Amino acid sequence: MTYLKRTNVHEKRGRITTLFISLIIGIVFLVHYIFPHFYAGLLYPVTTLFWKSESGVLGFFAHAGKMVFSKFSLVKENERLLEEIASRDASVLMLSSLKD
Repeated sequence: MTYLKRTNVHEKRGRITTLFISLIIGIVFLVHYIFPHFYAGLLYPVTTLFWKSESGVLGFFAHAGKMVFSKFSLVKENERLLEEIASRDASVLMLSSLKD
């Protein structure tokens, strides 16, 4: 029996892709070997930008959390102080009635 031969299009694409990726990796290593501080100088501003934005975002949420917690604690303290004022007013009324 004779069969039709399959085309090698997929094999050629795979070889070309592998060759291209190998070439890119080779260029990256060659540039790093020739200029060892090239990537550090190139990537430092980018990483610094991300680092500052991350700390800014995290700082905002930490501050917002403290603000909500402090508001909650202020409400609780306000309620406690109102109860203390009411009890002292009752004590003053009782003392004034005993004086009379």
